[in-house]
Amino acid sequence: MFFFFLGSPDGYQHAVDGESLRQAVKARATEVLAEVDASPSPDGRLALEAAVSCGYLQLVADESAVAIFPARAALPAAERLCELLDKAIADVESLDARWDAASPEEAVKLVRGLLEARMNTWAALETLSAVDEHKDLSQKIVVCEERLGGFDLALLNRIEFLSTAADTQLLVNWRLALSPAYWDILPWWLDGKLEAEAVRVEESIDTVEEAILPKKQGKVARVEHVEKVRHRLAQVVGSPADKMSAELLRTPLMRWRSSDGNISATLLPCQSETGGLVLEFHPENVDPSIRQTLAGGVAVLGTQGQPIEWHEFGATVADARFSRTTVEAILEDSPTGAPELVVMPNGDRFELMEVFQ
Repeated sequence: MFFFFLGSPDGYQHAVDGESLRQAVKARATEVLAEVDASPSPDGRLALEAAVSCGYLQLVADESAVAIFPARAALPAAERLCELLDKAIADVESLDARWDAASPEEAVKLVRGLLEARMNTWAALETLSAVDEHKDLSQKIVVCEERLGGFDLALLNRIEFLSTAADTQLLVNWRLALSPAYWDILPWWLDGKLEAEAVRVEESIDTVEEAILPKKQGKVARVEHVEKVRHRLAQVVGSPADKMSAELLRTPLMRWRSSDGNISATLLPCQSETGGLVLEFHPENVDPSIRQTLAGGVAVLGTQGQPIEWHEFGATVADARFSRTTVEAILEDSPTGAPELVVMPNGDRFELMEVFQ
């Protein structure tokens, strides 16, 4: 599988400061590029590592890699990337059998390796796509992108396995490390899909357990006034923000509270032109651990996950934004009840406190 150097080995288990990762990326890029400079004809392994290193400079450190990546290394890097993508696809297709034979620790490594391969491919193509094109390189990049499409499809077909990474700090660390320029359109493995799948799998397990075992004590009952909740959500979906009344825009839909009581979350119509919903998080106290709970995490509303953006200032310390099409999916997937709220990676199921009339 691919090499990977974004963060320390312990970074999978513990939150890592974004600046620490940025410094690690810069140091590794400097080291690898020195090796390439010393080699008159870098092999595919070294060339690809340089492409990945420079790609992370752009993704994480927000530094353009075009000026420092040696163009002579681009073609061997692309050729090696195509080879590794073939191997990665084979690894995904054999994941089911390898998972069944693996210990819990080995299973974690299997999933992490596949996600790291996808991150490295993203970084490499950021570099290679910016190199001045010539015919051979352009053709090879096209081949890489075709094989990447096959890799993505294979991964998404096994999303339930990948979702086991959602309750660790791995995806959180990657989101926190990314340059703000990449936050507007996150790639699929960082945009909340894995966290939403993790919640779905957990709920499926709960459903099976409830069918064969006594009901769990303390399980939160479904909210009353479901039809009113769905009507309000439908109003938000059906009306652009500039067409909704001021009263409707100001009125929250629902409010939740975290299991420890330290965070409240309020769902409101989004006042941007694109509409949709915004889920605002507010601290109930000044506990510094709240940042660790929310920053880089994902809010799963019903069946849809959205990354949580942390704000250093203001009454709203964090929020997650759900587009109009996402709200439509939430309504379609929650036909008999109000959507539940789960915050990942901790898996905290927020308690629904109020449905606003």
